[in-house]
Amino acid sequence: MKKLFSIPCLSEVKYGCKIEKVVYFGEGAWDYSISKKLGLNFIGLDFNQENKLKKLGAEHVFEDFRNFELIDSTLRGI
Repeated sequence: MKKLFSIPCLSEVKYGCKIEKVVYFGEGAWDYSISKKLGLNFIGLDFNQENKLKKLGAEHVFEDFRNFELIDSTLRGI
């Protein structure tokens, strides 16, 4: 997927630390859509348990933030 833009990273410029990945958290169809257009990894939150993000193709969707261990494990695997 082609990325639309590239942002110079302050952490890399100022501190010499390169960010290796960005993960977008969102709850709406718009969030998922824009994350894909920008070439970002995505984790969905389905507070209302509607399954809309899964239906759109989101691979990682959680009901909320309560299961921190599983979300952390997912972040490490992306």
